[in-house]
Amino acid sequence: MAKNMKQQPCYVYITFLLLNCTILSSCTLDDPAFIEPESSFSLNKSNLEVFEILTLTNEGQGQFYAVFTGDAGHQFSRKDSGDTGFKTDVNGNFTYSYAEAGTYTLTYVASGYRLETGERIEKISEAIVVVSDPDIASIELTRFEVVNSALNNNKFLDPITFLFNDYR
Repeated sequence: MAKNMKQQPCYVYITFLLLNCTILSSCTLDDPAFIEPESSFSLNKSNLEVFEILTLTNEGQGQFYAVFTGDAGHQFSRKDSGDTGFKTDVNGNFTYSYAEAGTYTLTYVASGYRLETGERIEKISEAIVVVSDPDIASIELTRFEVVNSALNNNKFLDPITFLFNDYR
């Protein structure tokens, strides 16, 4: 039976092999979903009061975004120790309010993932956010005004009396 089969010329196989190699070498594993990350954002304000809403608007680009607000449990410098960031909306925007007065380093992370290499690329930017407690500030101001008024009137201030009497 083998004698009845026609043998194909060798050049047919070589041509087929060369054609396949050319087609395969021209193919690349481009990742159309990959976006080179750029971490850039703006804040509606950087000086807030406790529980006032902070709005972060993405002005960069990336595939994934995270925000480390800088308060307890959310510090970028401590991410390897278990601190976590917050997920943003799909456009990279974020809103937040701080529960305690203080000065916080807000860190914004834009990242992308290359499928062909398995590489994760991160770009980071930061801003300082100052949060004040309006109640404490107004109490301190009132205390200063009362003491200043009493001193200007040359009144003797007994500490116990000062706490319970109104010196106006």
